[in-house]
Order: sequence, then structure tokens, then C-alpha cells
Amino acid sequence: ANNFAGRNKIIGGDFTTNPWQRGTSFAAIGNAAYFADRWVNHYVTSAVQTASKAADAPTAAQAGTFTQHCLSLAVTTADTSIAAGDRFGLFQAIEGLNAASFGFGQAGSRNVTLSFWVKGTKTGIYCVRLANSVENRCYVAEYTINSTNTWEYKTITIPVDTAGTWLYTNGIGVWLTFVLMSGTNFHTSANTWITSNLLATSNQVNALDSTSNTFKVALVQLEAGSVATTFDARSVGTELALC
Repeated sequence: ANNFAGRNKIIGGDFTTNPWQRGTSFAAIGNAAYFADRWVNHYVTSAVQTASKAADAPTAAQAGTFTQHCLSLAVTTADTSIAAGDRFGLFQAIEGLNAASFGFGQAGSRNVTLSFWVKGTKTGIYCVRLANSVENRCYVAEYTINSTNTWEYKTITIPVDTAGTWLYTNGIGVWLTFVLMSGTNFHTSANTWITSNLLATSNQVNALDSTSNTFKVALVQLEAGSVATTFDARSVGTELALC
């Protein structure tokens, strides 16, 4: 494994060292609102959520590194009936200059690996997505939350797209999306690059269907290669400068 510093292209993926410059609790978060540094939601739904820095995380024995916090999304108003155009995603935009080394849009066989810890009330299949800046090249992958309110480690290896237009500038190089719900207008098949702006498979659970639901994520990492390495821990000062 290439366990070298600087391999993680996610900024603010550790929610302890993430500077949280806007605050640490955000009730009724609006569409396209940032909360934790670099993290933003985009949605069409009647559900309402509170985003917060929560004192909850996998243990050092579990994760191989010590962190004290996660990003928590807690449902305060549920949406039990998903319309075809409804969706909710937690996004990070990776700058093109930072993502360029992945080589999206270039010939050859390469992989990137996403790893993260997740804790959700709602069990079942969830989706993550990678996309280019204009979201006309997208890849959806599934993972499963097996046990309610239990920290679980997930790794997903994705082949680098060799087609499409990808920015290598200070624009958006790669979108990463964690999907919490999706209407049928945004459904696609898993594990293939497509030429549409879609988000999830038809297996995606509705994680916003109860005010008892929370979705928590910690230690998010996206790196080159097909092996997930231990989280690339950075200092608070470095993380603040990057944010």
C-alpha cells in the first residue's frame, strides 16, 4: 500500500481536525448550504435535517487512528413519500488541481479507492457517487449499513473514467456524493460510468423517513489505487490552510 502523506484528496474528512469555521450545529440546513468545511448538501425533499459536529466516532482500536468527532445528519422532519424528482446528497467538490493526479479522462487503467466510517439508524443499501464538474460523467456504487447505530468501515474501489471532460484547474475536478435518498428520476445501475446526472440505484434506502434517523460519517478518504490505507491524518493547521 502506498501509505504516504498527502494521498487523501478529501479535505476536512476528519471532523475533529475539520475547522468547522461556520459553526458546529446547523438546524434546518438549507439546500446548497455548507456546514463542516468543504461539505455541502443538495436536495429536493420535504425532509428537514440538523447537521452537527457530534462527539461520536469509531475507536482508535477500530480505525487505527484516533478521532473524536463525526459529521451527523439528524432528521427533524421526515419525508415518507419520495417523489420521482426528490433526492438528498452530502457532497464534497474536489478541486481539479488536487484531483488531476487521478487521471480522470485520460487513457489507461487506474483505480481510486474511497474509504470511510459510517453509522446509520436506517439499515440497508446506500449509494455513493463520483462525477465530473458538469455531472455528465457519473459512477454509482452501493454499500450496506448492516447494523443500526453501529460504526462500520466501508471501502469502495472505482475504476478511473477514461472518457468525458474533466477539469484539472481550480474548478471542480471531481464531485463525491453520499446519497441518503433518491427518487426514480435519479436511479441508474451500479458500477458503471454513465453519461447522465444520476445519483443512486433503485436499492437506495430512504434514510429520511423517520425523525429517529441519523446518518453519521467519519474519516472520509479518497486515494489513488485499489487498496484503502489507514486514514491520512493531518494537523489542524494544515487542514485549516487547505480548507
